[in-house]
Amino acid sequence: MGTEPRDSLLGVAVPPTESGSPREGAQPGEPAPSPRYAMADTEGGRVVAALGRIEEKLEDLRRRVETLTREQQHKDFSWLLAAGIVVQVIAAGFILAALADWVFAADPAKQLIKLMFAGVLQVGALTAFLWTRRPR
Repeated sequence: MGTEPRDSLLGVAVPPTESGSPREGAQPGEPAPSPRYAMADTEGGRVVAALGRIEEKLEDLRRRVETLTREQQHKDFSWLLAAGIVVQVIAAGFILAALADWVFAADPAKQLIKLMFAGVLQVGALTAFLWTRRPR
């Protein structure tokens, strides 16, 4: 970047011709510059060429931003989230079973065991949910 000649109007590096030499110092017999920079010999042509390069950079930046926006709108499927949902439903089932045992006056030890299983499964489900939210 430091060896390319600079455009005097905008301070932008002037791209070399196909042969690798800068436009202003081109030797006779060298291939003609690309059509995009054909007017680069005049002051107005250099401005047009510089604006064309800026436009290309801005188009590339716009495409990248659109791609990132599109990717952020759609979350990837997470097996941890699916497993957390299943474990959460099983924990809710254990709580309902313990509640049914309490309503029908079953042994309190069975109720406690079911509630303990529900608690352990709930911790597992919450862990899975938290792992899906961590930044990658």
